[in-house]
Amino acid sequence: MRTISVPDTAARRIESRGVTPDLATCDECLAELFDRAGRRYRYPFLDCSSCGPRASVIEDLPYDRERTTMRRFAMCPACREEYEDPADRRFHAETIACPACGPRLSWRGGELEGEQALAAAVRAIEIGGLVAVKGIGGYQLVCDATNEQVISRLRGLKARPAKPMAVMVGDIGDAKAAACLTATERDLLLDSARPIVLADSRRTLSGSLAPGSDRVGLFLPCSPLHHLLVNDLDRPLVVTGAHLKGEPMVIDDTEAASEFGLSVDGILAHDRPIAARFEESVAQVVDGRPRLLRRARGYAPAPPAIRETAAAHDPHPDHLPTQYAGETDGTGGFGVQHHHAHVVACAAEHGVRAPFVGVAYDGLGYGADGSMCGGEIMVADYTGFQRTGRIARVPMPGGERAVERPARMAMGYLFGPEPGLGSVDTAYAAPFLNRIGAWEVAAVRRMIERDVNCPKISSTGRLFDAAASLLGLCDDNTFEGEAAMRLEAAAGDRGGRPLPWQITEREGVWVLDPSVTLQAMLADARTQPISLVAARFHASIVESTAALVKIAAYRADTDRVCLGGGVFANRILAQGLIDELRSDGFEVHLGEQVPPGNDGLAYGQAAVLAARLAPGGER
Repeated sequence: MRTISVPDTAARRIESRGVTPDLATCDECLAELFDRAGRRYRYPFLDCSSCGPRASVIEDLPYDRERTTMRRFAMCPACREEYEDPADRRFHAETIACPACGPRLSWRGGELEGEQALAAAVRAIEIGGLVAVKGIGGYQLVCDATNEQVISRLRGLKARPAKPMAVMVGDIGDAKAAACLTATERDLLLDSARPIVLADSRRTLSGSLAPGSDRVGLFLPCSPLHHLLVNDLDRPLVVTGAHLKGEPMVIDDTEAASEFGLSVDGILAHDRPIAARFEESVAQVVDGRPRLLRRARGYAPAPPAIRETAAAHDPHPDHLPTQYAGETDGTGGFGVQHHHAHVVACAAEHGVRAPFVGVAYDGLGYGADGSMCGGEIMVADYTGFQRTGRIARVPMPGGERAVERPARMAMGYLFGPEPGLGSVDTAYAAPFLNRIGAWEVAAVRRMIERDVNCPKISSTGRLFDAAASLLGLCDDNTFEGEAAMRLEAAAGDRGGRPLPWQITEREGVWVLDPSVTLQAMLADARTQPISLVAARFHASIVESTAALVKIAAYRADTDRVCLGGGVFANRILAQGLIDELRSDGFEVHLGEQVPPGNDGLAYGQAAVLAARLAPGGER
């Protein structure tokens, strides 16, 4: 077992080959934005050497104005004087601009410009319209967060009937009115990255913003243009990426007009091109610490233009990175098992000494044996791992269709338990089966019995989906993770003793058998509130996982535990497992700057690659 050196996580915004993240408007620039006597009064593109766009405007390195999208704008004498003055806060600020020489707003393709364009957009939103706005890292769709009609219209446009919508509020006072903020959540909202922060809702905003959730995603304005919009409208605004499901955010002006011109009430654009797209970062607080769920604008720099010497990738043969790695070095690169990369990402961020126990809970990833899995307990170091525990395998009826329809996963657990393990008495599932209908139940049951398009999987994410469906919370996912989100929201902060659970040793690996827990859950649901049953389900997964961790830790003689995988976006599970293990003396780690889900996978792959290439590492 070996350890590797990793960067100090406090230096999260250190320059990467001269590329720094886009940062929110600083206090000095904000004061200047609303200073009537200043020459940049209400100028939507002001910034300084401490704030403003960076990664989204860089076209080449090193970082100088002529290699950014600002090269199109020649500095006026006043800006040139500030740029060349070492005592000025805009000294060598490459994006320096003012109304006389910098980018300008436009409305409806040039119909109006400058302040008139902004006023037109404000008026459109004010009367209940939907506007496409060219933000820092891409186009966004903006509307009044208090107007149910336009929110419904926005959901229809994006084919997003239930996925939570982020809300931009004017200041911390407005944020406190919308959510019960802890001190850490308040500081996170004020962070110069201005991430979207998931916090407990006070239910003062419309329930249609995040149906089925007890939390709301809030963020503060990140640019002068956003400050002007929320100031002039004096209300919370829905701000979401201008792209359709499964597509990247639009950054090109012509594409924006073509894609959304007929669907919105106007486009508020500007003439500064966007070099690299960036969505908003998303974060939450677990165990009193900020944890990124999506590392994007404000945190992520644009990738440096360097030549690869080796490539690490997920070994799934159908994934594009695997094919790219083969083209890069001709050998297929270094395959890094999906769940090993998840736990190493956590370990590398925190500088954890090997060996450690890794808990990788997610939807599905390509396993070391070629199977699809997502519930893995392992003893690991930075070059390899040994599986010690897993979730039981069940059929996934219809393959990927079961990800979209949790009801199918529920039937997989009911009708296709792993041989040699327990099964659920379907009499307890009568309400569920009656709701689904005899035709679909019979069809799926035949698929399972005949093993037709029913790959066997081991997945924590799919287990949570199944539980949500069995409890009547969500039979169909309209967005990734909806069923699990509704199960978590149902449990809320309600406590409860764990439901019964069982682990069984099979061929040297301890297997969590969910059938015991699911049957007890269905029995409880007959007489108990769903909120209590959901809480007890979470508690059982926490307690059984902790038992699997302790077995692995005993084998490896370690007290260090690293948690990884997208399921740990679930705060109840993450906090519960941290508390349970810490009470038994374990040192427990969860990603902070590196998201636990697939957004952090490349970091883990790079850490494994570095360890394997180091002297004495496994090749």
